[in-house]
Amino acid sequence: LVKDGSGSISIIESTENVLTFEDIFLKKLLTTEGVEDLCIKMLRTGELDFDELIRSSIENELASVVGCYLDILNNIESFVSVDLVDRFLEHISRDRKVFLKEEKTYGKSGWEGKYEDKWNLDLYLDIDAIKHGVRSA
Repeated sequence: LVKDGSGSISIIESTENVLTFEDIFLKKLLTTEGVEDLCIKMLRTGELDFDELIRSSIENELASVVGCYLDILNNIESFVSVDLVDRFLEHISRDRKVFLKEEKTYGKSGWEGKYEDKWNLDLYLDIDAIKHGVRSA
């Protein structure tokens, strides 16, 4: 709501629901900035409810993406339990998905294969940028 100079109140934006921390994580995970920085910082806070994250990931058909991301982070530095990553594996999509389509123009570096097969994804991630995000978070 915004009040103008004449005292009139206008609605600028209306949302049905307030986004949870887990919903924000999922939205940011689909952006370069999120993958390389914001999601790492969100994980570091310890505030994510992983049961809710799994539920929301399944509901939004993102379990493969989230699980793969956590798997990659765990191979850089231990971020979450292996059991948690395995819980996401139980819900991978039958249809192959693209993870970070906006980076597709940069191609692949060769490290992605084992993750693509495991998670049924086409990955377009900058692993060096993710490693930098882990070090600086």
